[in-house]
Amino acid sequence: MLADQIPAPSQEVKALTSALADVLSSLKKGDGALAAAQAALPDLLAAASSIANIGANIKLPHNQAYIAWGIAQVYEAEGANA
Repeated sequence: MLADQIPAPSQEVKALTSALADVLSSLKKGDGALAAAQAALPDLLAAASSIANIGANIKLPHNQAYIAWGIAQVYEAEGANA
């Protein structure tokens, strides 16, 4: 039987997903590339301490699901108002 919820994402995956969501949100608002990069900087700095583990952790299904969920959050509000 499957668990009630997926395991928590790895910390570096969580931080990188947050950075990706910040960039996508910024670009969606029409901000330039520099503003998008600045929006992601705090999350990228948070991920830097454990970035060495990203190669193995990115392959785990629950981390991939978290990345997909993070990207979907950027566009969910757009679809909900349609």
